[in-house]
Amino acid sequence: MKRWIIFTFKLLLAVMIISPFTIFCAAEEPQKPEKVYSIIYIQKPNDWYIKQAELWKKKIDKNPKDNEAWHNYYNAVRYARFTETIDTKEKKEKLNHIIAEMGKAIPGSFEYHYLKHKTNCDLWGLCCQGPTSPTGRITDRPKSDRHFYARQRLFVSHFKQK
Repeated sequence: MKRWIIFTFKLLLAVMIISPFTIFCAAEEPQKPEKVYSIIYIQKPNDWYIKQAELWKKKIDKNPKDNEAWHNYYNAVRYARFTETIDTKEKKEKLNHIIAEMGKAIPGSFEYHYLKHKTNCDLWGLCCQGPTSPTGRITDRPKSDRHFYARQRLFVSHFKQK
């Protein structure tokens, strides 16, 4: 019986000594910026997008020439409260401000041009009508472009009718 009491006391003492370290180690680690994928592929909670926007902004502040950081920052801001705010004036102004800042930091990059186009188009990405000919006819365009722009016009006209 005496051994049992001593064993229990030692075990309790060990738990009391180790517990503070366990709690300290279990504390939440600071988050690292993660790649922000399109919400079509991976959907995260709104708080996650807000936190990622903050983390990517900090990374941009450290290195404004980081293309990946700009792209992920833009996506995090865009997808935060996406369904509620995507068509609001405030969201569009914020995204245009990010694009303007990108233009100063990484003007010739793929990410800048891609996100600039994405921001200035509607949700379907159908803002560009392609090169126009003097007569405005599709047949006057280069042969490689004719079929693409013909299909695009059919697609756009289909959705405008509805």
